[in-house]
Amino acid sequence: MFSVGPVLLSIPNYLNTAINQRKLSSESGNASTVYYVVGLSELAEENHHFLYRFNMVLYLIILKIGPCAALTTLTGLLIHAMYKAEERSARYNTGR
Repeated sequence: MFSVGPVLLSIPNYLNTAINQRKLSSESGNASTVYYVVGLSELAEENHHFLYRFNMVLYLIILKIGPCAALTTLTGLLIHAMYKAEERSARYNTGR
C-alpha cells in the first residue's frame, strides 16, 4: 500500500500537466529561441477544466486537510488516554 499509494495519487497530476514548446522570435527576425513551459494538458482543458478541478480538490481535501484532521483527532485521543492513565495511576498509588 505504501509503495502503490503515491503512484496512484500522482496519476491525476500527471494527466493534468503537460510540457508545451514555445518559440520566441528575435527582434531581427533571423533566429528564434525555443523554450518550454509547464501548463495544462489538452485533457485537463476539456470539459470545463474538470480534471484540473478534480486534481485541486484531491490535493486540497484528501492530501492536505485529511491528514491534519486525522492528526488532530489522534492527538486528542492520546491526551484523553494519558489523563485516564494518570487517574488510574493515582487510584493505584492511593490504594496502597
